Amino acid sequence: AEGIGGMSQGERSHYMTIIEDHGVYGSTCGYCKSKQNTFRSHGMSAHVCSVEDYQHLIDRGWRRSGNWMYQPVLDRTCCPPYTIRLDVHRFSPTKSQKKVERRLQAYLEGRIDEKGAPTNDARDPPSTAVAATGGAETDVAAAIIERAVTRALDECARDGSVSPPVASLASNREIPVRVRRAVARAAVDAGATHSCSVALALAAAARERGGGLNRGASAEEANSTARALLAAMRGDEELVGIDAAAFASDATANPGHLNFSVRRLPSSVSKEKDGDENGRSTTRTSAEGSRGSFDSMGSQSVPGVEASDSPRATSTKSRMAKAAGPRVKTLTVTTRPSAFDEEEYRLWRRYQTRVHGDDPNENNELGYGRFLVDTPLRRVRGNEERGALVPEELDVGDGGWVSGWVRPTGESPGGRKDAPPVARKKRWVASPPSGFGSFHQQYRIDGKLVAVGVVDVLPYCLSSKYFFWDPDYAALSLGKLGVLREIEWVREASAHCPTLRYYYMGYYIHDCPKMRYKGEYKPSELRCAATGVWSDLDSACVRVLDAGLGFAPFAPGAVREEDVDADVGADVGASRTTEERDRAAAEGCTLGLVEGNRLARAASANDFVDAAPLPRETKARLRARLGRWARAVGNAKESMVYLLSLDRLGDEAEDVDDDESDESDESDEEGERTGERTGEEDDEELERDAATARADLAMRV
Repeated sequence: AEGIGGMSQGERSHYMTIIEDHGVYGSTCGYCKSKQNTFRSHGMSAHVCSVEDYQHLIDRGWRRSGNWMYQPVLDRTCCPPYTIRLDVHRFSPTKSQKKVERRLQAYLEGRIDEKGAPTNDARDPPSTAVAATGGAETDVAAAIIERAVTRALDECARDGSVSPPVASLASNREIPVRVRRAVARAAVDAGATHSCSVALALAAAARERGGGLNRGASAEEANSTARALLAAMRGDEELVGIDAAAFASDATANPGHLNFSVRRLPSSVSKEKDGDENGRSTTRTSAEGSRGSFDSMGSQSVPGVEASDSPRATSTKSRMAKAAGPRVKTLTVTTRPSAFDEEEYRLWRRYQTRVHGDDPNENNELGYGRFLVDTPLRRVRGNEERGALVPEELDVGDGGWVSGWVRPTGESPGGRKDAPPVARKKRWVASPPSGFGSFHQQYRIDGKLVAVGVVDVLPYCLSSKYFFWDPDYAALSLGKLGVLREIEWVREASAHCPTLRYYYMGYYIHDCPKMRYKGEYKPSELRCAATGVWSDLDSACVRVLDAGLGFAPFAPGAVREEDVDADVGADVGASRTTEERDRAAAEGCTLGLVEGNRLARAASANDFVDAAPLPRETKARLRARLGRWARAVGNAKESMVYLLSLDRLGDEAEDVDDDESDESDESDEEGERTGERTGEEDDEELERDAATARADLAMRV
């Protein structure tokens, strides 16, 4: 209908967002593991959502899980999660992040295997020192030892000869095996030529993961692990001529280390050390060399590599054109619109089971589809000149959404929700080659699927939703590699869509160790929910978060205003101020009135509530519910349709009439004493957890 959402035909986006609001609910917390419903969110299910509206929503703290959208109530939840973003044009990788790319290149060039262990093709620069015994190059001996230790780790993890925490770390290849020339005086004096500290590293990581107050490795755990590895290596045919028995875990010779004495190398290895005629790959490519440029199909192309012919899939390949030899591998990243894929599903099950320890019986196709395949976002084709209609200002936010705070400048307060929306001029921007919408990025090495990134491409950002990978390739740090490749994807796409310059990594929870890695990609920013201001994570945000006071604004000097944000469950005696505030918030909202299973008509929210023949209490609850939702979504309310079931509303009105005729003074008192009212259709919705809510909503929709 013309005029829906207060926008004329010329200003309208390609799609209109249609949602069902379900108000605030409580759930257990997956971060602090609270068994109470201490994590509170505002939830809604989306039938259709434009990419412009979803961009606005994630800038106000919303995220989606399939078709379910939720916004944590930051000042009333146990572990406040903040939206985090990175300007890709200001990003510069750290030394450790560059190392991830180099490790991948080493694997693609055949210098290491998927476990991270050097292969027979591994070769150090010419300056590599020569071992004193046998005249063999040190890297050859080290490669042999590293492979043997890696095999021993696998065996120990399987047979239980190491502690469970160490076994978990070893099986997931979280600690790389590194062999170096022995330098410790005690080890060298005892005759050691090489040393490996993997047992010490595993013990330290296991202790830290166990939450010990004293960081560092347990000497007993380290020595026990070293002894188990030593026992597993006995009889390893590749260690002929390498003595490991005399020095491992000897307290006088480097405790917790595996020490080795290289007497001689197998003849088959010695023959390989003389030149490049044996098929070893010697070409190295830099991390920068893996970058390419987009062609008209949206593929990231590089010299010597052809792009995909499919208009529904875009691909990128790592630059390996210069590398020669039978052992060279190719990494290909293909971007496809979100859809169920059996191969992806099998990889996801393996990842959830082996990395996160999920029960495989609980991970089925239905759950996978709801979580990672279903999407309300409507795709916009690639290279469309009128791809998205966005505000001329780069920042699409409209202030904060947590009540009770004002900005220190005295300008329009971020926390005050009764301020009228500000009209913004809008303009069309072109879509990137992939288009806008929800996508799966498949990472393949020589055709084998090794990782999948689930992303949303929006007018201002690529929003990373989930990333899963093959546990057999854990040593390649594919999760970190995925972040770097997604950042590079945004950088390249911004050449086609100038507003697309940010990389969103979801939520950041300062007190959650598993989320700290997000802050390593600098300079990251967090969105202040009180003022709407983006603040640098390493300065303003950390100052507040390190204080450990729960939710607080990041903007220096932000002041608290009187909290008039009463609970949505307004009773008959609700103040006029609250009613007026809810009415102002709902201004510009459009209702989609549903009768039976049919969308009957659209109507202005305030006009409908004013004219509807409903009891006063029902009207107050409905207006409060609309007001809370409108404050949560901000200016996006003007282009969204809020579905309202007239049948259900009539049932609520009848319940109110029955209650008014039967209630007593005693029941009134009891109602005032029992929990808070939040304006959902019924009290049960408030306390049910997110999983139950999603299942219930799916059946309703």
